Amino acid sequence: MKSLNSKRLVIRSLCLLTAAMALSTQSPEAHAQTFTLLHTFTGAADDGDYPQGAPVRDPKGNLYGVALGGTFGRGVVFKVSGTRQETVLYSFTGLSDGDIPDSISFDDSVDSLFGTTYQGGANGFGTVFTLDAEGSETVVYSFCPSKPCTAGAFPVGGVIQDNDNLYGITVAGGDFSCTLTGCGTVFEINRKGIQTGLHTFTGSDGDSPSGQIVRDKSGNLYGATAFGGAYGYGTVFKLAATGQESVIYSFSGAADGSEPYGGLSQDAEGNLYGTTSQGGEYNYGTVFKVTRLGEYVVLHSFKGGSLGAFPYAGVITDEQGNIFGTTYQGGSDNYGTVFKIDFSGDLTMLHSFSGKKDGAYPYGVIKDGNGTLYGTTYQGGAYNYGTVFELGP
Repeated sequence: MKSLNSKRLVIRSLCLLTAAMALSTQSPEAHAQTFTLLHTFTGAADDGDYPQGAPVRDPKGNLYGVALGGTFGRGVVFKVSGTRQETVLYSFTGLSDGDIPDSISFDDSVDSLFGTTYQGGANGFGTVFTLDAEGSETVVYSFCPSKPCTAGAFPVGGVIQDNDNLYGITVAGGDFSCTLTGCGTVFEINRKGIQTGLHTFTGSDGDSPSGQIVRDKSGNLYGATAFGGAYGYGTVFKLAATGQESVIYSFSGAADGSEPYGGLSQDAEGNLYGTTSQGGEYNYGTVFKVTRLGEYVVLHSFKGGSLGAFPYAGVITDEQGNIFGTTYQGGSDNYGTVFKIDFSGDLTMLHSFSGKKDGAYPYGVIKDGNGTLYGTTYQGGAYNYGTVFELGP
């Protein structure tokens, strides 16, 4: 288990250990932004602590997310209403219902949430779960019903859905000739809870898929692996609707970046966007684009210091071609940033975290139709257990 948790959390450890490495450089002038603190986690049993990734938003403007802590100390699903009232919808017990929630998504067709827990479930290797509006949890699938977990173990990045199925990735399990923990899988689960393995990674085509996957209109899936590929520094892959997997790009660990933990997003034209947590021109990570024709382009290399460092999470885009994201460290106080890259490639720092009431170590953002960004910080806030924030245009 220790090696698997190391796979899952290695980037946070690396970032915290390398705080002293940040360079002191001048930040681009930030546009006027309105920062609003929506919630500060207290670490209490009825609240939670250390939120795990960016929230999701429903059509009514409520935010939902997952965090650690809770009644049993095994994680929670929380809600922040439009009036900034935070409530815990569900506290995991760490048993058959799941342990350590990893990610969540909102299904507005049935007014419910889908998510994954990294551990727990009937077999201890993670779950896919659903949570209704009343906070009632149902486990859709428990991973590794039989050893040695060739169908996958320890899901990460949540799930995406079409009309009939859920799709996601596991960081481990699958092919054990690759590593002792397995190289991970891509899976499908139908609405009856029947799981199908769509792809098993072998190392040369990727190792340890991470972050969110995306699905195009033709049913093709795209994602990233943190390791593996031709050089061992990760890949961007495509899994065709026919089941054929191909590596679109293998990271070399040099100026092109390495270890893409944040997963991918896709624009209306089919271009893919993501980040590498390390590598790039200055070895503080990159933002990249893979065109629909398969061309790989580095859009930005982070310089460290006030200019941001280590973009752990992925990025999002808008209709104007702007890209928004976070760096886990860097900024004026080295506690992370929210940034924007415009269509011409220029980066603007939208917010630099102080490590105090506003939070520390952000992990991704989402955006509403008015251009307002929402996100969480892993630590910081009044009690140092993390925050939920809003950043208005």
